[in-house]
Amino acid sequence: MRAALESAVADHLAARNAPRAIRSGTKRAAFLWLRGCAEPETARRAKAVWCRLCLGCHYHQ
Repeated sequence: MRAALESAVADHLAARNAPRAIRSGTKRAAFLWLRGCAEPETARRAKAVWCRLCLGCHYHQ
């Protein structure tokens, strides 16, 4: 699910001509850039879901 969300964000950024460094750089940078080219609530929710998925993908004691 996390990979699908990252892919959807990358596609959205590509459609809005975001710089290649943003699209292929860190996902954190992509989500920051998303705030400027998507609805604020959509960008906030996407980042929140991504953060939770990242937390679930890593082992924590």
